[in-house]
This record gives sequence, C-alpha cells and structure tokens, in this order.
Amino acid sequence: LTVAQGDPRILVGVVDSGVAAVADLRGKIAATLWDPNRNVSAADRIGHGTFVSSIIAARNDDGVGLGGFCGACRVAVFKAIPLDDVQLALGIQKLTDARVRVINLSVVAETPSQAVVDALAYAQRKGVLVVAASGNEGSGTIDFPASALQPPNGELVPALTVGAVNAANERAPYSNFGPQLSLVAPGSLDARCSVGIIGALPAVAVDFESGTACQALLAPIGGNRYA
Repeated sequence: LTVAQGDPRILVGVVDSGVAAVADLRGKIAATLWDPNRNVSAADRIGHGTFVSSIIAARNDDGVGLGGFCGACRVAVFKAIPLDDVQLALGIQKLTDARVRVINLSVVAETPSQAVVDALAYAQRKGVLVVAASGNEGSGTIDFPASALQPPNGELVPALTVGAVNAANERAPYSNFGPQLSLVAPGSLDARCSVGIIGALPAVAVDFESGTACQALLAPIGGNRYA
C-alpha cells in the first residue's frame, strides 16, 4: 500500500460553522472567509467546522492530536452562520473563486434551493470536486444538497455523496442511504454515534458541550443542520 503525503498546494474548501486556531490545524488554514453582512470573522463557537477541518487537514506526525486524511493539504473555510441557502450558496461560490480543488459540505438543508443548485453547478464548471454528507436520519433518501450532486446508480459526475459506516463496515444506523450514495466512510465505532471519529474542537464548542454531540448535530440549526 502506497500512502501519499499530500501537497500543501491543494486547497480543500469547507462550508461549515467556521474554524478555530487549534494546535492540530497550525499552519494548515490557508484562508478564512465569511459574509460581512452576517459575521465579523470565521471564528467557530459551534465546533463542527473545526472538527471537520481537523479530520481533513490536521498536521500529520507532529505529536499533537490526530493526523488529517489529506496529509499536507490545507483548508479554506467559509463560515455559514446562519446555516441557510444564502450562506451555503455564497460559501460555495467564494471557495470556488478562492481556487479550492475540493469543497466539503458536511451540512444538510431542510428544503432544496435553486441558489445552492446554481452554486454547485458553478463549482463543478470550474473543476471543483464537491463532497457532501448523505444525511443523518437513517433514511433511504439522500438529503439536500447531496441529493443534487449524485444521480442514481453510480453515474459518473464530478461530485461525491458520502454516507457513514461503523468499525464493522456496516451502515451506521443514523446514516442515510440509497441509489444516490457514492461511497461510505468511517463515521462511528458502534451504534452510539458519540463514539466514533476523533477530531479537534475549539475551547468553546456549543454542539459538543452537553456530551451528546450526536444529538446536537442532528438538531436543526436555523432550519438546516450540520451533518
């Protein structure tokens, strides 16, 4: 097995709750973006954006925390607060214009939005690989925006819809599934989704402070939610 070390020139865009300057991401945050009409910085107090960014790009072999899955790559993070269709669409557009190679959307929306569909099409025309979460209701239907990316039955497109499996390589009970699913990735060790992937968190992370992060992540946030 040959494991690539990654390349710091590769930028992964993350549309999420922002990002914090945690030790695992020292030197790995290439850009922070936000809508100045809604936020004054990309600082993350929810925790989900930092958690996701660390799984992607945490520094490898530095004796701190975890190692990111994309090795030496860096992240550019757009803070989508409130998590609505305007912020999702703007985040996708801004990260595409920042020349990211991949956009991660660990978010789901209550209803489809043409503005988000248009932003996804813009990113794909620019050659960006968009990766989105399938959703966390344990349903046989894929949530939006992932549902707008992958046509049924594996048709090749520049996008991925990702579900979750446990340590036995079985579908995590909460993970949505169906013919629009592109692939699955580790999401939990067992049936308790609070026991699973390790990630970094900011000092204040309101989604995780109760000790029931799974339930917090499934709860609606501004009508939509992080997944």
